[in-house]
Amino acid sequence: MSQTDIFYDLMDEACMLLNERLHLNYLDCLIRVGKDLIYGIHDQKLEEEDVNALNRIYHKIEKNTFMNEEIRQALELLVVKAFKHKGYSLDLMTPDYVCYLFAYLIQKLFNIHQEDEITKRFTMLDIGLGTSNLTNAIVNFLHSDVECIGVEQDEHLVQLSQVFSDLEGNHIKIYYQNALQKIMDVVDIIIGDLDGIMTNDGSYQPYEIIKSYEHNLDKDGYFIYMIPNDFFQQAKMKEFKASFMGTFLGLIVLPPELFQKNQIGKSILIGTYQYIASFDMMVVQMPSVHQTKEFQNTCEKIEKWIENMEEKKNENHVR
Repeated sequence: MSQTDIFYDLMDEACMLLNERLHLNYLDCLIRVGKDLIYGIHDQKLEEEDVNALNRIYHKIEKNTFMNEEIRQALELLVVKAFKHKGYSLDLMTPDYVCYLFAYLIQKLFNIHQEDEITKRFTMLDIGLGTSNLTNAIVNFLHSDVECIGVEQDEHLVQLSQVFSDLEGNHIKIYYQNALQKIMDVVDIIIGDLDGIMTNDGSYQPYEIIKSYEHNLDKDGYFIYMIPNDFFQQAKMKEFKASFMGTFLGLIVLPPELFQKNQIGKSILIGTYQYIASFDMMVVQMPSVHQTKEFQNTCEKIEKWIENMEEKKNENHVR
């Protein structure tokens, strides 16, 4: 049995105990168990035998050694179960394929090498934090000194993100608010999954979000957003492009199998809030991870594109 399976089984056992004794939904139980592991058990409603049973489970967890990524993968599976109980959409969880692709892009864009990862420092903002799965996967992948900031408006997801990041040994400063509300932080990279939800005034939210974080990105920084594939076909795209002062650098179309049938696919949009003259945006179709040769060839194209992009940025006048 893998360490991920062990962590999952022990957490699930504790969650089910709380579910039976306190009649909490599974999502609340998961948050509660995470807090117990971090802060200890503080509940007067539990009988002594239940407290002892929980402590036995927690002791088994504590005496094991788990890597951050093993914990994240186990928590990912626990969240799927919790979301089904709560009726949340599983789309709130970023697939591992996408998480690792984001991490890979950041590694290449910031020229992070394996030997110096631990000394690299940068700040990252996730404007749709959700369960923090994407942010934690990136931090675990890079092993860098990353100052993480997140924005999330759902109370349960804020609690999950806080607990999950603490369990994985990562720290995230979380703003409990709507993604369109202003924050003052300036960061090296902005990430997020932008969906097609309309705002109250009928405007297309991804456009509004991209524009609203212009002042939060360092002049040499990048944004990497997951966008719906109809992003460039929306009625107000022409108006958005006219007001957008930055540059779209690259578009990576994700494999269709990552998404449910009859659901619009998604792509990864890479850009900067700087204007780069005469820049041709890269567009690539990402193959399935099972297509090993094609996957490797596409990654090589992306790496070559990043090299050329850096040369172009240095050559061009940036206003």
